[in-house]
Amino acid sequence: QLPRIVGGTEPIGPIAEHLAIEAGLTTRPLVFPSNDDQQAGLVGGGAVNAGEIAIILGNSAVVNSAAENLPRSGTLDAMRLNWGPYLWMRCYNNGAQFLDSVLGSRPDWVALESAAVNVVPGCTGVGVMPYLLSESSRNVNKSWLEWSPSEPSDPGVRYRAALEALAYLVVWGVQEHEAAGQPVHRVVVSGGIAKSRLMGEILASVLNKPIESLESSEGPALGAAVTALWGLEHRRGLGIHDAVARMVRYRDTIQPRGEWIETYRAGLANFQRQTLQH
Repeated sequence: QLPRIVGGTEPIGPIAEHLAIEAGLTTRPLVFPSNDDQQAGLVGGGAVNAGEIAIILGNSAVVNSAAENLPRSGTLDAMRLNWGPYLWMRCYNNGAQFLDSVLGSRPDWVALESAAVNVVPGCTGVGVMPYLLSESSRNVNKSWLEWSPSEPSDPGVRYRAALEALAYLVVWGVQEHEAAGQPVHRVVVSGGIAKSRLMGEILASVLNKPIESLESSEGPALGAAVTALWGLEHRRGLGIHDAVARMVRYRDTIQPRGEWIETYRAGLANFQRQTLQH
């Protein structure tokens, strides 16, 4: 009773006529097999070559990479991509929902960013465990949102400490990719949280690698469009890399802040130790 399995470049058919009318379209675009959201996030970040990592900072924080082979070790999820290589994935439950719980549902992001820029890296020892939801990959089986040494009232400190906690969690995922045999050559970042320049600088400094941020904050949606273009044009010789080159645009490249690296190296180690001892 399952639907027929079709290749990623085989059209299913045009959209229904009533949908085209509702959308104000004069033609009925072809529908191609849908992407898994992780595959879409990977290609939407342009990370389609082995050793390229796409980080999606949305409601979930996701670390995906393209790879020539399956992981050699560890517990990363893996799947085969339509264009050949494998996708390795660490998908966390915690992301923007954690930030919302710390900052409220309608924060003044500009004011928070401005305040947090003036807070020293490491927030003078203030930290938070970002597990609003359970995180089975880290053996955190129930909510664990805890401040140390105590919950700060200063909004800039709260914001920066929350960003640092998410960066530690994400970089831990990148380290898993490396431990499983992935040589990391390039890192791209998308998602709503990636709009924060400060988050980009923190993440690049924890990684100690430059990161590229997308113009689009909707990496998976862009990836679905990229693979649809590939499906539409592949018979004329367009490959997935060509489709990426046509559609994926980058805002800038963010370099690590050299004066932050040692602080964040210690912060990451402390974050991992606390989580493993929980």
